[in-house]
Amino acid sequence: MNPSNNSPIMIACAADEAFSMPMAVMLRSALKNVANNKQVRIFAIDGGIKESSKKKILASLANQSVTFNWIQASDSLPDNLPIATHVLPHINKSTYYRLLLARVLPPEIDKIIYLDSDLVVLGDLNKLWEMEIADNYVLAAQDCGIPFVSAPYGIKKYEDLGIPATQKYFNAGVLVMNLARWRSEDIDITLFKYLETYREYVQHHDQEAMNAVFAGKWGEISPQWNQTPLLFTYSSWKESPYQELDYSNAVNNPCIVHFASTAKPWNSFEQHPRRNLFFEYLDMTAWSGWRLNFRRRLQRKVIRTLKQFAV
Repeated sequence: MNPSNNSPIMIACAADEAFSMPMAVMLRSALKNVANNKQVRIFAIDGGIKESSKKKILASLANQSVTFNWIQASDSLPDNLPIATHVLPHINKSTYYRLLLARVLPPEIDKIIYLDSDLVVLGDLNKLWEMEIADNYVLAAQDCGIPFVSAPYGIKKYEDLGIPATQKYFNAGVLVMNLARWRSEDIDITLFKYLETYREYVQHHDQEAMNAVFAGKWGEISPQWNQTPLLFTYSSWKESPYQELDYSNAVNNPCIVHFASTAKPWNSFEQHPRRNLFFEYLDMTAWSGWRLNFRRRLQRKVIRTLKQFAV
C-alpha cells in the first residue's frame, strides 16, 4: 500500500478544548515542515472544542497547502471504558477517538497518519507517509519507557494472551494506520472487546489494546519519529532499548518531539530539552505570545482536579 506521488498526505488528530491550542501547534509544525508544497488533508475529531478555539485553529493554518475537515466525536464509544488509571490519572475519553477512525473517515481513505496533539513535528511527514505499510495494522515506534509487553507498565496479561515476553511494545502517539485492514476485520470491535475483558488490568488505555491485539502484526519505524521524554533518562544507547544509530538519531535529530508525560510545556514549568520548540511554533499560530504563568497554571490545576472528581 504505497500512495501515489500526487496523493495528499492524510493526517488525523483528536482533541477536546484543553488540547485545542496544542493541536494548533502540532498541526502548524507539521505543515511548516512538509517539503515542496505537498498537499495535506487534515481530519480533526472534535471532542468538545469551543467555536472560538476552532476559529483560532483554522486561522493558525491559513495560507498553507491544506484541506481541513472537522469530524464530530462519535457517540458510539462503548460505555464504561477505562478512563483515569493509576498510571495515567489525567486521561479522558478523547484518547479512544483514534480507534474510531476507520469508521468515521470516508471509506476511500485506506491509510492515514495519526498524530497526538502533544507533539511538535520537525521532519517532513511525506517521508513517513511514503513508508510501505504492507499488511501491518500500523507502523509505530517502539516505546522508550515500555519497550516490551512484559515491562512493568506493559500488558499484565501478556502470558494469558499468548504473547512472547520479548514482543516489542509501541507508543501510539504517532501511527501510520492501515485503515483498509482495520475496516475489513472490524478491528475496532476487537480492540474495545479487549478493553472490556481486561478492564481491571488495563494501564495504558487504547495504546495497550492495540499492542495486545496487534502483537507481531505492526511495523516498526525509527524512534526518530517519536522522541519521548524518557529517552533523556538513558546515559547512552546501551542502556536504552534502541540500537546505537536509532538512539543517536532520536536524541540529536528527531523528526517528531512528543511531550508524552503529564508535564507539558503549556501546563508545567518543568524543563524539557526541547521545550522551547513548542513556543517557537505556538508563535506561528493564532495563540502567538501566549505563555504559561502561575495564574494560568493554578487555573489548569483546578480544572484538572474538578474533571478527575467528575469521572
